[in-house]
Amino acid sequence: MKKFKHIYFELTNICDRKCSFCPEVNRKRMFMPTEDAFRFLDQASELTDAVYWHLQGEPLLHPDFRMITQYAHKLGLILKLTTNATHLKQLEDHLLSGIFYQINFSLQSLNEVPPEEREQCRKDIADFTELALKKCPELYLNLRWWQDLPPDLEYFAERFKIPVSEWLPAAGRRNRRITGHLYTNFDGQFEWPDAASTPRKNGDKGSCYGLIDHCGILCDGRVVPCCLDSQGTLALGDLHRQTLKEILESPAAQNMEKGFRQNHRIMKQCQSCGYASRFDL
Repeated sequence: MKKFKHIYFELTNICDRKCSFCPEVNRKRMFMPTEDAFRFLDQASELTDAVYWHLQGEPLLHPDFRMITQYAHKLGLILKLTTNATHLKQLEDHLLSGIFYQINFSLQSLNEVPPEEREQCRKDIADFTELALKKCPELYLNLRWWQDLPPDLEYFAERFKIPVSEWLPAAGRRNRRITGHLYTNFDGQFEWPDAASTPRKNGDKGSCYGLIDHCGILCDGRVVPCCLDSQGTLALGDLHRQTLKEILESPAAQNMEKGFRQNHRIMKQCQSCGYASRFDL
């Protein structure tokens, strides 16, 4: 059995939107070199069956997105993607080629774009979804929002001739299956981890899935414990100097994982994380 459920890959930390709910990237803006991506994927395939194209940045912006994802598929990896859909049309044929397992659309950003762009983007998503349901019925699609009743929900309800009420999750749940493998997902906004912030009320008590069922690889090759370490503050090592296995077997990684398994967040950044608070006992 492989160590992780999936590994997050940041193909780029560049995004074509600047949303208020995402932390500003203070790192050097770059695309992960394609040869590096191949080498990192080789190592990741020994530790996981799935890769998630998501961390900071918009993955579809990478000029070699097709080539890199095809390489990952040839390694036998399950491919998952989170995108803001701005480049959906340009890559539609590739995304519907059958090599992807799951595609998540981040729709919260539509609240912060001009009306014309908003209209075009949600139309592109709806067109893509209709085509995917016919051509790739095995592909999981998630429409994701960070609010309970987003204004764009009416648009999708009308496009698919399904009442708004049938898009909303039942009490106590965050998602709902709409039809086939199409789902909606509603989640609350959270506080991003920040070592300079005041620890949350539980202090160092609490767990997380970081290093237990996933880790992340930044576009510069550094390995982080989770997908919320947007600045690489908790970087455990650099794949230009060590292998992924060596980094994950380091004392720093082992201590952090042990802490999470014992309901103890040893790092200050983890103690301030609003998302990790969902795992508090």
